[in-house]
Parts: sequence; C-alpha cells; structure tokens
Amino acid sequence: MFEIERINNLYLIIKLKEPTRVIGEVSIEFREWLLNQNYEHLKAVIFDADNLVFVDSMGIASFIALYKKLFQEKIPITFCGLSPDLKNLFMMLKLDTLFDINCDSISAALEKFGR
Repeated sequence: MFEIERINNLYLIIKLKEPTRVIGEVSIEFREWLLNQNYEHLKAVIFDADNLVFVDSMGIASFIALYKKLFQEKIPITFCGLSPDLKNLFMMLKLDTLFDINCDSISAALEKFGR
C-alpha cells in the first residue's frame, strides 16, 4: 500500500501505490510504517499525495508524529499534489505551519531543495 523511493540518499519520497483513504486501521498501519523508516542523513521527505483520497484524525496524527520525529533532525516534509479539499483541511488545522503543502509535483519539490 505504501512505498518509498530514495533519490541520491538525500531525499525520501513516500508514495501511496493506489488511491487510499488513510482511516482507521490503515492509519495505525501507516503510522507504524512511517515511524519505522530510515530517515538518517536526509535533506527532505516528500510525500506524494496524488493518491491520498481522504485522511482521518488518526492519519493526521501519523503525519504529526513523523513531523515530531524529523523536526529534531531539521528534516522538512513537503506534501505534493494534495487535492484542494485536503489542502483546505491542512490549512484549517494549521498543518501548513508544519509542512510545505504548496507543491504541485515531486520534480518541483526536488528543484526547490536544490537537487
């Protein structure tokens, strides 16, 4: 359901393999999976949200847990391709203060980080 791609061992791209609603038990599985990845020596984490259909409060908590883990290492998280509804949700919850949510594509995010 979830996969990662490493680019030059500096960037970690998190992808959903198919359209996914991160709710309930999927949220729990997602959080465990996120927190168990290797984030050492990264310049940034990029979440490809093209297949993120919906996220519940537990899914949001997963993103916040990842933020807390990466904040200590000063590793930013960027969300690319959020739907307008999800972008509005992130803004309403003030998550745009934790994450960059104004990214249209993975290539744009990598360009921003100076790949």
